Amino acid sequence: MENTEIKEIRKPLIPENVSKRITALRFLLIVFVVLAHNNKTYLFIQNTQEFSLFSWNTFFHLPQIMNYIFFAQAAVPTFFLFSAYLLAKKNDPYKAMIQKKAKALLTPYILWPALTILFFIGIKLAAIVIFPDKVNHTLPYINDWTLEDWICAFVGKFPKHYNNSLFEPYVGPFYYIRDLLIFSGISPLIRFCIKKCKLPYFMLLLFLYTKAPNILFGWQGLFYFSAGYLFGAEDIDFFEISDKAEWKYLIPLCVFATGLTLHMTGTTSNILVFFSCIVIMKFSKTIAEKWFEPAKYLAGFSFFLYAIHEPKFLNLIVDLWYKIIPAKNYLTDILEFFIVGLGSCTVFVLIGIALKKICPKFFYLLNGGR
Repeated sequence: MENTEIKEIRKPLIPENVSKRITALRFLLIVFVVLAHNNKTYLFIQNTQEFSLFSWNTFFHLPQIMNYIFFAQAAVPTFFLFSAYLLAKKNDPYKAMIQKKAKALLTPYILWPALTILFFIGIKLAAIVIFPDKVNHTLPYINDWTLEDWICAFVGKFPKHYNNSLFEPYVGPFYYIRDLLIFSGISPLIRFCIKKCKLPYFMLLLFLYTKAPNILFGWQGLFYFSAGYLFGAEDIDFFEISDKAEWKYLIPLCVFATGLTLHMTGTTSNILVFFSCIVIMKFSKTIAEKWFEPAKYLAGFSFFLYAIHEPKFLNLIVDLWYKIIPAKNYLTDILEFFIVGLGSCTVFVLIGIALKKICPKFFYLLNGGR
């Protein structure tokens, strides 16, 4: 009698549909962030006392405005949601999870600010050597840093710290990495709260998210991270939920929330972030079905783009653009927004591709092993 090998068919930890749609969104979400950081026009509009929702100024700058308050503001919360979902589904032992996070997050979290600081020191020193009579020989914002300032450059700058800076590390977008490391570290506590007191826990988070000032991390991030962990722990497909939202209801709600946000002089409302997350997740189905292969390839450079576009580097390209084509009217504003924004993404990705081919080990180190 022949032995028949019975192969156990195991259900994948992460449903294929969910995995594909997360992958489909990874690069696009980073592009939204890059475009948002190239958005001086909108930052001017939202701080203008004469700002009006119904004006030609608002109408002609609608692409910048919609990206900033609608798409880009949902990017980081969506990433928190995805990260926590994957963490809950994999359910690795705590020690193994921490080791993975150290490689994927902690290593690039330390490397990128260090390399960025060294880059700008090098540029300033080179300028002093080449143009000694035209350059201030001091290294502002670096040579007078205290030990506290150096710590803040990696951990985050608090209001009472150097130069009354924003709550961000030196590489500004890395506040997301900092918060993700913290949330991953306390994930057993989050799991306990979800398991034992789900409703009170999320009610408290909602209150802190909408009313409380940020502390060592952002409450918005903890809210969406906890929601993602809930979806993963209870095997809930959030893409399926978003697909059920009908456009005939979703569009009017988005328009109302957008109008409310703009009426508040450009502040981003929490309800608009929620609706924009749903819209983005609905759109992921189209990407996964029609453009998955290019989206999958570019997803491998999403973290690299997120790190290297750091606004200081992006601003160098913006400044160069304005020296060649000074801002004159609405048309030049729109051209700068799209050409510099998308052009910068292209340049930075090409740098990543070249680095991956020339020095793959260094690329993977910078990219967290991705």
